[in-house]
Amino acid sequence: MRRRRRRPVESLSDVADRTLPAAAGADDEVVRQTLGADIQAALNALPEEFRAAIVLRDVAGLPYAEISEALDVPVGTVRSRIHRGRALLRESLR
Repeated sequence: MRRRRRRPVESLSDVADRTLPAAAGADDEVVRQTLGADIQAALNALPEEFRAAIVLRDVAGLPYAEISEALDVPVGTVRSRIHRGRALLRESLR
């Protein structure tokens, strides 16, 4: 009981009501379009094994087990390919 009094809890719905929506401008739209093209180019530059794992996970939203079956590799391999592929994407997008 004492801990609860010291740490007031605020519900997320109350916090969300108090935030103001960000104003979208022309600059935001240009950044969004350019970023999409940059990401697509970076994905295309990845080796096929990394690209397939990343697209199935991050774009299609498949769980690791389904990706493992689709690519016919162990789940650990899927995880490492996604990790290494994301690292390569970060490097190429810098």
